[in-house]
Amino acid sequence: MTSALNRFPPELLTQTFAIYPPQTIQSPLNYTQVCSRWRSVAYSSPELWTTLVIEHPPALETESDATYYEAALTSWVLRCSGLSVDISFLGRYYRGTWDLPSQFQISLYVTICNKLLVDFSNKWRRLEAPYFWSAHFFPSGLKQFAALEELELGVGNCSPPKNDHTPFPKTPRLFKLSLNLSRILRFHCIKDFIPETVRDLTVTSASSPIGISGDFAIEFLQPKRLQHLTHMNMSQFGWTTPHVLPCITLPRLEELALGGAITALGDILGVFTLPSLRKLSLSITRFDGDGEHGPVVGPALIALLKRSYHDQCGLVALGLTSMLASDNSKQAISLEALHCILSLASTIKELHICSKEYTDTARLMEILRFDRVSPEKQILPLLTTFSVESLINLDQDFLDFVHSRWWPNNSSPRRVGVAKLEKLIVSYCDLTEEIEEQLDACYEGGLEVEVEVESGSEQSSILE
Repeated sequence: MTSALNRFPPELLTQTFAIYPPQTIQSPLNYTQVCSRWRSVAYSSPELWTTLVIEHPPALETESDATYYEAALTSWVLRCSGLSVDISFLGRYYRGTWDLPSQFQISLYVTICNKLLVDFSNKWRRLEAPYFWSAHFFPSGLKQFAALEELELGVGNCSPPKNDHTPFPKTPRLFKLSLNLSRILRFHCIKDFIPETVRDLTVTSASSPIGISGDFAIEFLQPKRLQHLTHMNMSQFGWTTPHVLPCITLPRLEELALGGAITALGDILGVFTLPSLRKLSLSITRFDGDGEHGPVVGPALIALLKRSYHDQCGLVALGLTSMLASDNSKQAISLEALHCILSLASTIKELHICSKEYTDTARLMEILRFDRVSPEKQILPLLTTFSVESLINLDQDFLDFVHSRWWPNNSSPRRVGVAKLEKLIVSYCDLTEEIEEQLDACYEGGLEVEVEVESGSEQSSILE
């Protein structure tokens, strides 16, 4: 094998490194161990070294170890020449309390990483440090990330920065920011972390059981801070009693993903006006107590659509996860409200529905089925992609829905006023033999069908 690789043209290898996305190239050092020709090409290919993942090595025990490790990391970055680098800082993997690194080992590792961060601050294009620092403050020597475009950061606490740390350096090119709140924090802890250059913002919380609080949301939802956003993803809203939030208009927001408790989602959707919204994803990620407030997300979303679009709805993609449970205590959107939502959002081309709880699948499919005879069933005329996940009782009603929106390539169009379904994705659903046969026939007829089963395997045709 080694002799065969030795004859591999170095020029072709260089082109391979140049065209492959950096994140798809795993373990670049492996290329240097094949033979001298590969080693020469690998070390002289800057594209191969533009992704660096740093993990606390168990062997880091002495200052001599730290010196060697720092030199190795520095050499890696220098091989990138004039290219920018994507860097990730990870903590140490340990199997139990007996395997925990000592404070001295942690101090060595943090010192190395901070020095690397400062010395090459103009090299970083993407920085990922979700669980690295105990707090979210940077070394004081770090004044600016000149090339930084994407930042993912864990926010550990809200203590005032020490003299050797700074709250946040200048980031003139930062457009994508992701913050993970590991504790229950007030918004002032991160207010300096959202520069006006940011267009894509993610805020989530690992804090259990509350997650993101209503007090945080009240301080966060301010137009001046968010008006430039085009993409926003916020999850783990945890409050379960109604809150009065400030009304806010985000004129440029095109994509919005929200996750949390039912009451919290209803409160947030109730104050948004989003005239440019094209993609919306909603998910229930926290239990909402006894559900005494009812399926409040449905009416709130209906009001948002009416408030945001004066002429024609611009929504083209909608995702609903765990929103349609038949159990009243876990239902965020009733099927009657869903029918109204889809009637208002007639421009939707992509629809994803996932149900972790029992859902009236027959009624759902009846709503989604297109009927050119009955005006009340002529919803989603532009639908081309449909994704369903974890629904039970997929039977003839599901097939009727599919055939109401799709016809074989070799036949003349049988539907007037409705787009042809192009892609169907079925994930983690129990399929009968009849449905499998029918879906395979659809695949043979030209419909792009993807089926994902519990084992995680994915296929384009049922019988392949």
